Amino acid sequence: MKINLKVMSDGQLTALIARAKRRQAELEKETIAEVRKKIQAMIESEGLTRNEVLGESRKSRRAHVASARRQSRKH
Repeated sequence: MKINLKVMSDGQLTALIARAKRRQAELEKETIAEVRKKIQAMIESEGLTRNEVLGESRKSRRAHVASARRQSRKH
Protein backbone atom coordinates (compact mmCIF):
# COMPACT_ATOMS: atom_id res chain seq x y z
CA MET A 1 0.00 0.00 0.00
CA LYS A 2 1.52 3.25 -1.13
CA ILE A 3 0.66 6.48 0.69
CA ASN A 4 1.88 9.91 -0.41
CA LEU A 5 2.64 11.60 2.89
CA LYS A 6 3.61 14.91 1.26
CA VAL A 7 0.03 15.67 0.26
CA MET A 8 -1.48 14.83 3.63
CA SER A 9 -2.50 17.49 6.13
CA ASP A 10 -1.43 17.50 9.76
CA GLY A 11 -4.80 16.09 10.79
CA GLN A 12 -4.63 13.33 8.19
CA LEU A 13 -1.11 12.38 9.28
CA THR A 14 -2.18 12.32 12.94
CA ALA A 15 -5.13 10.07 12.07
CA LEU A 16 -2.89 7.78 10.02
CA ILE A 17 -0.40 7.49 12.88
CA ALA A 18 -3.21 6.72 15.34
CA ARG A 19 -4.58 3.98 13.05
CA ALA A 20 -1.09 2.53 12.62
CA LYS A 21 -0.52 2.44 16.39
CA ARG A 22 -3.87 0.70 16.93
CA ARG A 23 -2.96 -1.85 14.28
CA GLN A 24 0.42 -2.46 15.91
CA ALA A 25 -1.33 -3.09 19.23
CA GLU A 26 -3.74 -5.52 17.53
CA LEU A 27 -0.86 -7.41 15.93
CA GLU A 28 0.95 -7.65 19.25
CA LYS A 29 -2.16 -9.05 20.94
CA GLU A 30 -2.61 -11.56 18.12
CA THR A 31 1.01 -12.68 18.42
CA ILE A 32 0.72 -13.09 22.18
CA ALA A 33 -2.47 -15.13 21.77
CA GLU A 34 -0.79 -17.39 19.19
CA VAL A 35 2.20 -17.98 21.46
CA ARG A 36 -0.06 -18.75 24.41
CA LYS A 37 -1.92 -21.33 22.31
CA LYS A 38 1.35 -22.96 21.28
CA ILE A 39 2.59 -23.05 24.86
CA GLN A 40 -0.69 -24.54 26.10
CA ALA A 41 -0.58 -27.18 23.37
CA MET A 42 2.98 -28.12 24.34
CA ILE A 43 2.04 -28.34 28.01
CA GLU A 44 -0.98 -30.53 27.27
CA SER A 45 0.99 -32.75 24.88
CA GLU A 46 3.37 -33.53 27.75
CA GLY A 47 0.50 -34.35 30.10
CA LEU A 48 1.22 -31.42 32.40
CA THR A 49 -0.81 -28.50 33.66
CA ARG A 50 -0.02 -24.84 33.21
CA ASN A 51 0.35 -24.45 36.96
CA GLU A 52 2.90 -27.27 37.10
CA VAL A 53 5.02 -25.62 34.43
CA LEU A 54 4.57 -21.93 35.18
CA GLY A 55 3.62 -21.90 38.84
CA GLU A 56 0.84 -19.76 40.31
CA SER A 57 -0.98 -17.42 37.99
CA ARG A 58 -0.45 -13.68 38.45
CA LYS A 59 -4.04 -13.29 39.64
CA SER A 60 -3.52 -15.94 42.31
CA ARG A 61 -0.36 -14.23 43.53
CA ARG A 62 -2.07 -10.83 43.62
CA ALA A 63 -4.95 -12.28 45.62
CA HIS A 64 -2.48 -13.90 48.01
CA VAL A 65 -0.55 -10.64 48.48
CA ALA A 66 -3.75 -8.66 49.01
CA SER A 67 -4.95 -11.21 51.57
CA ALA A 68 -1.63 -11.03 53.40
CA ARG A 69 -1.84 -7.24 53.49
CA ARG A 70 -5.34 -7.37 54.93
CA GLN A 71 -4.19 -9.85 57.56
CA SER A 72 -1.23 -7.66 58.57
CA ARG A 73 -3.49 -4.62 58.96
CA LYS A 74 -5.74 -6.52 61.37
CA HIS A 75 -2.84 -7.19 63.76
